[in-house]
Amino acid sequence: MHWIVLGIIALALIITASSYPRLAFGLLAAFLGVGILLVQVIPGERESAQNIVDASDVEISKVNVVGAYAGSFDLSARVFNRSLTSSLSELTLTISLDDCSDASENDQDRDQQCQSLGSSTVQVAVNIPANEARDFQVNLSFPSAMVRGSARWRVEPVSAIGRN
Repeated sequence: MHWIVLGIIALALIITASSYPRLAFGLLAAFLGVGILLVQVIPGERESAQNIVDASDVEISKVNVVGAYAGSFDLSARVFNRSLTSSLSELTLTISLDDCSDASENDQDRDQQCQSLGSSTVQVAVNIPANEARDFQVNLSFPSAMVRGSARWRVEPVSAIGRN
């Protein structure tokens, strides 16, 4: 629809330019000014339709990590959107890989015997309606990670963007 209107305006300017070049140049300047103004206003409307969802309203579960090509990992998990009003459109997650020794069964001792091999912050585009869950998958690269004990993956939501 926009292209049709722009085509009609361009055709009118070309026809006008042959008879009244100053008028055509003035109209062109006016249309460019209006166009720039609209471009500045429209993104503001799009941003106001988005809202920040509290990271505590995002629950990550069923984390599964498998090795992939060239030392990378495919991580899949389920995201539950606890927000009652907003559907999630984008998540920012911090994903950490820890190397834990298998010496202790107690979780407190295990936390003390884990070494961080790296972390990565990723943005994931999702479409999760309010109070529903969806699965997602992301590819991660930890090129120098050599796990000697058992690998422990931690996935923590940092921020979330939603739409009403």
